[in-house]
Amino acid sequence: MKPFLLEIGVEELPARFIRPAKEGLSKLLVAAFASARVNHSPLQVYGTPRRLAVLIDEMEEQQSQGLIVKWGPPASKAFDESGNPLPSAIGFAKSQGVAVSDLKIAKKDTADLVCVEKVEIGSPVKDILPNIITDVIPRIPFQKKMRWGNGSFEFARPIRWLVCLYGNEVVPFTVAGIQSGNVSQGHRFLSPGGSVEIPSPDRYVERLYQTFVVVKDEERLAMMEAGKRFLEEGMDGKAVADDGLMQEILYLTEYPCALRGRFEAEYLQLPREVLENVMKGHQRYIPVEKADGSGLTDSFIVFANTVPKDPKEIIRGNEKVLRARLADARFFFEEDKKTKLIDLYERLSTVVFHERLGTVKEKVDRTKGIALLLSDMLGLGDRNKIERASKLIKADLLTHMVGEFPELQGAMGQTYAAYQGEDPEVAQSIREHYYPIGTDTAWTAGLTGAGSYPFGH
Repeated sequence: MKPFLLEIGVEELPARFIRPAKEGLSKLLVAAFASARVNHSPLQVYGTPRRLAVLIDEMEEQQSQGLIVKWGPPASKAFDESGNPLPSAIGFAKSQGVAVSDLKIAKKDTADLVCVEKVEIGSPVKDILPNIITDVIPRIPFQKKMRWGNGSFEFARPIRWLVCLYGNEVVPFTVAGIQSGNVSQGHRFLSPGGSVEIPSPDRYVERLYQTFVVVKDEERLAMMEAGKRFLEEGMDGKAVADDGLMQEILYLTEYPCALRGRFEAEYLQLPREVLENVMKGHQRYIPVEKADGSGLTDSFIVFANTVPKDPKEIIRGNEKVLRARLADARFFFEEDKKTKLIDLYERLSTVVFHERLGTVKEKVDRTKGIALLLSDMLGLGDRNKIERASKLIKADLLTHMVGEFPELQGAMGQTYAAYQGEDPEVAQSIREHYYPIGTDTAWTAGLTGAGSYPFGH
């Protein structure tokens, strides 16, 4: 048994590419090793912005033996009625290098065929690894691939180095013009020498950690959680929980460092959903809410992919970017409040929903007709509220805020409707008609929203 390591070093991968690539790489290698009859211990698959890696603690040094079946002619043409071999059986046996007496008759599909069973002796694993790896790497799944230079090879981002070790020996192969070796690269900013030699697979994690690359997901995530907790101790608040955002930040960093930034308190007058969308969706910052959960504070947490010499400089840069985004959001919010949603409903006639289905206003009117029909048939809900809500459900699509932040559709419609004095149930239905938007999303709470739910998307 020997350990095995494969590392594919690349230019920075988009965070959303990494998890699917890890899962795909694992499945491809497991299938390839099984097909090649290579026994091994479980795979450990790692991913950071600059690398995908697979570590196997124990792998057999020899393929296991395999039983191969070679199929020949139909039994009826290979032997006569007395069981004596005919020329076709004799020729098949000779071509396979066996005696006629070694031939067997077995069923394949619905026919009885002559066959011969052969035991294939396994080859040394080190001899077959290059073919396995060069076959697997191009098939790693990515949402998008690219070509670079003058080559035709495609990958998510350009490959810059390859490490492949079986025991202490390099597995030699070439992919995308890059020759495999035992030299990896440390952290882009924190590693003083850049390159790092990996003497053996079992030293991989340790050697990279010395160059400020934490390859294990769970260790990076623990660093992030610890950094978050440390900053929370100095704030009158707590970080807003968001596992999805933490997972995304996890794949944006190789050595995460938590920093606290702040913005002007006047921006807290914006709806919470706007603030969270700007910070989380656009900047990958973690908002901080008051200890009692009653609202957001003017602080946020950002994770740098380095340990800055001057944290204040990094913080100022992030605060500057966020301030500009929040200023835009405030402008949009104030401008949108000047226009009634019912006026925007009329303007939906200028927006094409589908060339064969008409405008968005025509779609809304069809929804209104169906909702009113169901309400009358079933005797449910307030007809006037349903009619009013049906007109307003798509109006916020023409607001400045939703135009800039499409993720806020529905939510901003409810906010603006409430501001303009619409009935609370009508306002709530604007948000609810999009429900459910995921397996963990609540269904509509009121009949008005439920009336337009099936037609919301």
